[in-house]
Amino acid sequence: MTLNLMGQLAVRQGYLDNARRCLREALRVAREVGNVRRLSFSLFAVASLAKARGEPALAVRLDGAAQAAAASVGTARARPARASADAEMAAARAALGERAVEQALAWLGDDGQDRTDESDLARWQASPWTVFGWTAQPGGTAGLSAPRTPVRTTNGGVHVYGEGGVGTPR
Repeated sequence: MTLNLMGQLAVRQGYLDNARRCLREALRVAREVGNVRRLSFSLFAVASLAKARGEPALAVRLDGAAQAAAASVGTARARPARASADAEMAAARAALGERAVEQALAWLGDDGQDRTDESDLARWQASPWTVFGWTAQPGGTAGLSAPRTPVRTTNGGVHVYGEGGVGTPR
């Protein structure tokens, strides 16, 4: 427990190499003695270190393992610790955003070469622009057309979109 707490303190103070040494030993001891509760605490502390080192994917994975280990022996983080941990891991998950998409595309073998007119059409149909009446027109130069529908503004005026060019208000 002492090694784990020293590691957590070192992470918070920015002494990441010291944190690594303390947490490595804390994790080894917890595993060696079979204390799953302490193991879960150490895994979360290592998750914090991973986040501090700029490895959000590892941080999120370790946090999940820490929660699963704690749940397996019927324990959970105390409310204040849980709030702090949840905030920290939310930041790590948010940092994954585009990385996750890039990893998924790499795994799927995305080379950008297999796009079709249908996929471009589907892209626009699923777009928020469809809310405004924009539609895809395969084969057109701009690829878009807008309906000539009057739209009421909040000040009572009316604008007609689609005349005088794509999306130009009149």
